[in-house]
Amino acid sequence: MKIVSPDLTHKSDVGGVLLDLADEDQARRGYTHLVESVRAARPEAVIDGVILQPYITSGQEVIVGVVRDPQFGH
Repeated sequence: MKIVSPDLTHKSDVGGVLLDLADEDQARRGYTHLVESVRAARPEAVIDGVILQPYITSGQEVIVGVVRDPQFGH
């Protein structure tokens, strides 16, 4: 479970990521804990909700930056 917020680039740094949620009860309690942790760490951050997604252990993490160049565009 990961917090969804346009104001948080590094969600794990503010307690915005939970792993190994095994059932619905853990997900419900995890949601409350996640939102409270993020609000405590960054009260000004807009929280749009959370996303549930599988944790992938293989592969490569890639970070891509984009710049709008006046001549070439994105």
